[in-house]
Amino acid sequence: MHRLIVTVVAVLFARPALAASDPVAKVRELAAAGKIDKAWASCEKQKEGGALTGTMKEVCGDVAFQMLLDGASAAGPDIRQLAAFAELWKGAPVADKAADMASKRSLIAAGTDPDLIAEVIAAWPDTAAATEGYNRLWKQTLNANTSAAMRSFHERHPDAPQAADAKKLELELAWSEVSRSPTVEGLKQFQLAYPAHAKKDQALALEYSLVFSAAEAKNTPSAWDQLVSAYPRHPRVNEARSRSMDLGYAAAEKAGPDALLAFAMAHPEYPRAAAVVATLLKERTLVQAGSAAAALPSNVGGAGLLTVLPIGSSAIVPALPAGVDTLMVRLPVPGVVPKFSVEILANGQRQTLAAAMPPRLRALGVPDAQIPPSWELAWTVVEGANVGRLPPGLCQPEGADVYFALLMTAGGMELGYPFQLVTRCSAAPRAKASP
Repeated sequence: MHRLIVTVVAVLFARPALAASDPVAKVRELAAAGKIDKAWASCEKQKEGGALTGTMKEVCGDVAFQMLLDGASAAGPDIRQLAAFAELWKGAPVADKAADMASKRSLIAAGTDPDLIAEVIAAWPDTAAATEGYNRLWKQTLNANTSAAMRSFHERHPDAPQAADAKKLELELAWSEVSRSPTVEGLKQFQLAYPAHAKKDQALALEYSLVFSAAEAKNTPSAWDQLVSAYPRHPRVNEARSRSMDLGYAAAEKAGPDALLAFAMAHPEYPRAAAVVATLLKERTLVQAGSAAAALPSNVGGAGLLTVLPIGSSAIVPALPAGVDTLMVRLPVPGVVPKFSVEILANGQRQTLAAAMPPRLRALGVPDAQIPPSWELAWTVVEGANVGRLPPGLCQPEGADVYFALLMTAGGMELGYPFQLVTRCSAAPRAKASP
């Protein structure tokens, strides 16, 4: 018993000595006794030897925090004081305590303002207040229940636990919104915003349907033409083009032959265009043959001119006078280009001039140097008429049949059948070319 008493007394008397030799223990003892000022004085004394580190920093941080609480008003230290303290004692556990208190008070002050809540999260990212801030913002986003709200949430808060859910819901809501009340512009924006969306093909199909219905409601050439221009890959673009042309053809037909011919030349791809051009040009084109000596004045009915109108599909002129070496074509509308294909029937065979005429001229004694290198008609315009000069030596005594096939290029179409003249040169032979 005596030994036990001696041991207890030794321990009691040893505690002050231990505190005196251990600065950390001394600060803790003073703080536990409520002697905060003296505890802080000990911390200040330790700071004289260098920065506080390790356990001493933790213990002194607790003392400093208690001083902050004691010196504050009844409401406690404000957010600014707590934030400054957390920064000053960074690395010590008490800094986290101050930061947690500051963030909670900041969140209370932010209320429901999303911008202020976002500021709290940015300022205190690793606190319980930040987690609670994310929860508040997410609740507001769910209440809004729009694709724009979801997009705003995950773009502004990519680190939020709910960011992945926001992205998923944005895609679902975006399609729901645009398909509920679809408009062409809305569908275009949807496809631009979500090029990889699972519903992008449905969005394009719906856009195609809307634009076609809009053109159908107007049912005018311009409405269909706008669709064709804006949507060249539309699955019904050929139908739209056909409808436009059908309407244009009907209007031109009602307006008269001039309008109908102009329409057909402007739209050679229209199924009925070739027939219209062929018919109207055949009816209205004036073809005349004559002598160059007549100089083709305005009075085209002068001497030496042979008028071959009206021309049917196979008009036959029994005899083409020997003096005729010029063809003149008056066309009904601008933009039609004439061209003649001329052939000769010799020995029962039709031959081109380039093949048939050189030997014929050589037989007449014409030197090779004077035989024309080309047998195409060169056209000039005289007083609104297209004038072509025939190659020399076309008419010979034996009276060969000469075939004239008029080709006309109109609106991108080359019509080789509207006119055909079968003529026979039977008059006096033309003089030989002079050497």
